[in-house]
Amino acid sequence: MIYVSITRSFTLPADQVWSLLSNWGDTQWLTKELTPEVFTSEEGVVRRFHNPGMPPLDETLLSADTESRTLLYKIAQSPLMPLANYNGRVVVKPVDDGCEVEWSCTFSRGGLEVSEAEAKASANIDKLLNCMETFLMQ
Repeated sequence: MIYVSITRSFTLPADQVWSLLSNWGDTQWLTKELTPEVFTSEEGVVRRFHNPGMPPLDETLLSADTESRTLLYKIAQSPLMPLANYNGRVVVKPVDDGCEVEWSCTFSRGGLEVSEAEAKASANIDKLLNCMETFLMQ
């Protein structure tokens, strides 16, 4: 398994950031072009993104612990996410001047080279953190 982690500081209260991330069905901070279909499966709450001309992308929230501000989720392998066995973890930690968000994931490389898989996962997490920051700072 490959592990990638990015930590970013925000000058916002941890509860505000947690509230945005833990509302799994609300992705207005992430994309305005795609509204996910949200439903419950045996594993958890699924947000399914439909992209024209591609199979859907499913992200499943496995758990959301408000006390520790920790999300666990998984992403099913698809052309948009070619990494296999993708499991993500997001932790929001309060600090003196705001909060830190630690976003990490483990996965198998799928059909990619290890360096390409790591770069894809890092770029994805970085994009998510950038989208969240842009939305929250409006």
